[in-house]
Amino acid sequence: DRLLGQFHEELLELVERLETAMRAGDRAEIARVAHALHGTCGTAGFDAFTGPTCHLERWALEGGSPDEGNELTKVIVSLAGRVQPSHAAEELVASS
Repeated sequence: DRLLGQFHEELLELVERLETAMRAGDRAEIARVAHALHGTCGTAGFDAFTGPTCHLERWALEGGSPDEGNELTKVIVSLAGRVQPSHAAEELVASS
């Protein structure tokens, strides 16, 4: 439970950084945060984040419409909102 709590805190911090970078239009920071989210969530077993974080990182590095970036961010924020410190990783993945 302690590790999942630490993951949850890091996830919330990364999502906050992502939202700030999106508002600022800072694609370099968006790419860094998306990459960090991908690694952090993957390591913790939250595979539901893999696709959206990879796509957002690629979007930030290669360019793309603002709408696409906003939609990917909404998906990531929604997934993060479903993670609770007391839940096992398998519960989120199973409900995806």
